[in-house]
Amino acid sequence: MSTLFSSPPTPDEDVGTALKQILDEFNAGGLAPARVRVLSGRLRDLESRDTKAFFPAAESLLRSEAGSPGWRHLCAMVTKSAGFWCMLCDPQQFTRDERIEICTRLMESDGRLDIELAHQLPGGHNENGELDTEVVVSLLDILDRISPRERLIPVLQHLTRHPQPRIASRAALLLGRRVRNGQWVEKQLTQPDQRLRANVVEGLWGMRSASARATLEECLHDTNNRVVGNALWGLHLLGDPRVPGFLRRMIRNEQADWRRSAVWLMGRIASPEFEINLREALADPDAGVQEAARRALSAYEKPEEVRPKPELIAPPAEQKVPAPKSVEAPKSVEAPKSSEYDVPEFLRRLAEKP
Repeated sequence: MSTLFSSPPTPDEDVGTALKQILDEFNAGGLAPARVRVLSGRLRDLESRDTKAFFPAAESLLRSEAGSPGWRHLCAMVTKSAGFWCMLCDPQQFTRDERIEICTRLMESDGRLDIELAHQLPGGHNENGELDTEVVVSLLDILDRISPRERLIPVLQHLTRHPQPRIASRAALLLGRRVRNGQWVEKQLTQPDQRLRANVVEGLWGMRSASARATLEECLHDTNNRVVGNALWGLHLLGDPRVPGFLRRMIRNEQADWRRSAVWLMGRIASPEFEINLREALADPDAGVQEAARRALSAYEKPEEVRPKPELIAPPAEQKVPAPKSVEAPKSVEAPKSSEYDVPEFLRRLAEKP
């Protein structure tokens, strides 16, 4: 079983012993406020004196002292340390699943951990310049998994305007899964950052409201392949029968990134009707499209019951998906005739064979 830190150095005995003594004094109870401040200061001193020894020792006590008064003080301290979060988000030490598991356990003991963590991010109350882009993106990913749906909206909405595109787009994905304000979504979809727009569209996946469907349809007019691809996947999750026709046009696009997006979606949907398109893509002039087609076809080698299933952000069971208006599944790769759902002109133009 993995420890908090994979293959940690052996904790320094003096640091571990001192840390245990401090927690024991907290656990004894009856401390005057002045003594609590002294002990809290000693915890901080231990952490700053030898970080590499402190965190493995703290990890052991976080497990063995769970729920005790000393444990609560220790948990409150380490989760406010930039060193703790930087170490936790180091991909050389933890997988994504491991850090989410750790933070889920901490969240169960401290119901405000997500709020406190959000304040550690750029622009928060405790802004810490030590957190680089990779750490911030990883922390946003953690928050997306452990935090209740709406509570982070007012704390993190400023990050969608962050100058670093990766941070802004990851914040947009987190908020897009929580915001139920159509005006906010529309505003984000006008941003020039294509990654941000794509993540906002991803945030709509599995939402079954009429407004979400309308937004996904509108995003088919976007000029970026990732945005359009995410919109098509969202419509697929809603059971839209027009998606296959769009994908067959998209895979004939003269631009390789659009063809790669089409191949990726066909592989993710893993419908038998796409197998011939994917086999043809093996001969695509672009090496990236060829590799994407090989990966996509691997899904067809698995029994249907073990093929990957889409993860939905499921709405309440009583909500029903509005049926598309006056449409039929495309019978060929030609554009649908329905005036309700005209094919964007740029898709038609770029899909034409040279």
